[in-house]
Amino acid sequence: MIRRLYDILLFFREYLLLAFCLLASLVLLAVNDTPQTKALRTLAVGGVAWMQEVFGFVPDYFGLREENRVLRAMNLSLTEEVSRLREAKLENIRLRRLLGLREESPFTYTAARVVGRSDEQLRSTVTIDAGTEQGVREGMPLVDASRRSAHGTPSVSSCGIRTSA
Repeated sequence: MIRRLYDILLFFREYLLLAFCLLASLVLLAVNDTPQTKALRTLAVGGVAWMQEVFGFVPDYFGLREENRVLRAMNLSLTEEVSRLREAKLENIRLRRLLGLREESPFTYTAARVVGRSDEQLRSTVTIDAGTEQGVREGMPLVDASRRSAHGTPSVSSCGIRTSA
């Protein structure tokens, strides 16, 4: 066993001597505060900085992982915003059509939202959130942006849908 260790040390003696000399020189540089040592430290730091600049293209794996996480969160946020903006655009188009309907017609309109829908085989109905309190009376026609009409009932109106061309 000792013979084998001696053979390994003898085989690698140059490398071991180099490692010992490097370690001894680093210890001496760290302990010494002469102006020559300070100049040598400055050159060493400059050399390391230059090497970092040259090999700076090698990506930082952990930094990339964090950046990827942040970008995914931002992507999700922007996707939600795009969805909201698309819905707002569609609502804007619908409202512009309703405004156009109001400008073209001599009649007065009351705006209402559809709050329920029933599609039965013989009769399709919708429920809107406007009734007699908002001025909707039984038998009044209900018109949407595409100018289809239906006849309403009192209170919260339940309307049978009849499309007219």
